[in-house]
Amino acid sequence: MNICLIFQKRENVPLFDLEISQEEDFFAKARLLVEAGIPLPPCGTIGIIQGDELYFQGVLVGDPVKIEGKFAEIELIACPPDVSERIAIIQKDIHIPPYWDALWVKDSDKYEEIQDAHTSSLYCDRRSWELARSDWFEGRQTLSVQGAFFQDSLRFRVIKNPFKTCTVKVHAHWIQKEEGISDLSAAIRLSFPHSKVNTYTKEALLEKWPSPGRRVGRSGVWILKSELKEMTPASPFYPAYSAPLSLREEGENPRSYHVKRHWFKPTLWVNWTYHQKRKETLVVTLHHAFQDLYPGDGEHKVVEFTLQNINPDPNAYTWRPDCFYREGTKVSYKNAIYRCHTTHTAGLLFEEDKWAFQNSFHTDLGNPARASFFLTDRGYQAAEHAMERAKATLAKSARAIEISFEAPWEVVKDMTTDTTVILNDSRLPGGEGRGKVVKYSLIAKGETGERFGRVTLLCAPNCHPELVSGTRGYQIPNDPGSSPGLKLRDDSSVPNDYCEESYQVHENAMRQTPSGLSYFRYDDTVPLQVRREGHLLKGIELINGPEDQEEEMLAYAGRSTGALEKALSHKSTRLRLHFKDLRTKETIEHLIPVRMAAPWSAPHN
Repeated sequence: MNICLIFQKRENVPLFDLEISQEEDFFAKARLLVEAGIPLPPCGTIGIIQGDELYFQGVLVGDPVKIEGKFAEIELIACPPDVSERIAIIQKDIHIPPYWDALWVKDSDKYEEIQDAHTSSLYCDRRSWELARSDWFEGRQTLSVQGAFFQDSLRFRVIKNPFKTCTVKVHAHWIQKEEGISDLSAAIRLSFPHSKVNTYTKEALLEKWPSPGRRVGRSGVWILKSELKEMTPASPFYPAYSAPLSLREEGENPRSYHVKRHWFKPTLWVNWTYHQKRKETLVVTLHHAFQDLYPGDGEHKVVEFTLQNINPDPNAYTWRPDCFYREGTKVSYKNAIYRCHTTHTAGLLFEEDKWAFQNSFHTDLGNPARASFFLTDRGYQAAEHAMERAKATLAKSARAIEISFEAPWEVVKDMTTDTTVILNDSRLPGGEGRGKVVKYSLIAKGETGERFGRVTLLCAPNCHPELVSGTRGYQIPNDPGSSPGLKLRDDSSVPNDYCEESYQVHENAMRQTPSGLSYFRYDDTVPLQVRREGHLLKGIELINGPEDQEEEMLAYAGRSTGALEKALSHKSTRLRLHFKDLRTKETIEHLIPVRMAAPWSAPHN
């Protein structure tokens, strides 16, 4: 055999048998039969296999994998020492939406996780160690074998029908958070007659008035600033005393009596926090246009993903009013991080002159008060990544035909897993087979002198023109939840300019991903909103207001002042505020079905 193994600064190692093999998405390997007992260099030493030309360059794996009699079998692998750095460079190239989305990747260091939305595999050239991505359907090199292969070695088989559809269900979980400060003073004034707080029982109203720092029930609301300041209105429309009452003490004559009416200016500011668990599910079903290989409905693939945290904590305290802050304290406020440079007690409003801006804090959700993620621009980006993953799943299943053959060494010696092969043979459907190399072996036997190659191709079935994306004859079910599958109709009687109502494309109603997948926007799928701005109070209940007290006074006319005062003490004015319950409820779920505008089909050359 005029092929030998060469290690740098060592004598050439003669070979008795040789097999160079590679599978798609793996590094090429070389198994060599050499004389047992010959000194070998350390593990990791680079060796090349060469005859009339370079066939292989690889790293010695270690000790012989097998020793049998006078022969030993050793192994080399075509994996460059700096493979991690090279893969990192490729990763940067594919970190492009919608083919890559950080929310979908749990471990960004795993190449196989990052390339899930690509219809390509990792490829490393066995001679040059060039690292690249190789398309599943078309290699960068095309080799026309024609009929130059061993005729009796040809094998053709259908692996299985490709998937009819791929449905991707992607879930987003987060806690919707909203907080704020509300001034309820005006609302309280409006609940009283004459739109001013007033009563005939001053002490009782002051005693029951909400005190600062107190949480209101279990509603997620607490009192921030509270004051009831007595005032004397200048207008005669706000009387300082009640109408005259005729009262009589025991043993005395009746006399006119006036009850003091107290007027107040209320101040009531509350701080509120609203938390609500949310789960949003986006469902994308991509249909596959291809010619059936087997009768029947075919398989419908369903995959589910849960996104990474779309609303992580900023690793800082949330700024709150009326709190003491020391110099150096970090807080988050309106999607930004601040550091306190002046020790102080916060007022009702954030005072920027006491804080130094550190950096912006942006989450994928953006505003934590949002009730939907997939309706945002970032959500649309994640949705398009779901479509690309569905396409990649269909693409992997599309290569449903396997062709294998053997051929002379000289015909296949330059083949790699980045090669497209064209075969001509009358036994193949249509007389020709075209596919991408997914596995090959180059075999040289020293004892017999045989040299040949074994090659396996994967091919996608042909697609009729009527099934191709964007043409007539294909109908996607209107209901995304209905049973998926292709529906072909006989359109021989349909005019060429016919277009169904459901396919009329209105301006801005349809979007397209960079790879050409078309879908209809889903902005109308609005989630349930539990709390809206301005709806903090459910109601204000005024109990025993001044008008009610005046009716009670009239009932005690002619009686003693003591009896009247006792009656008013039992009918003291109270104010009851009814807040919405802002505590976390059961998880609110929201489903967003996305309708694709056209199917996907495998490329054909």
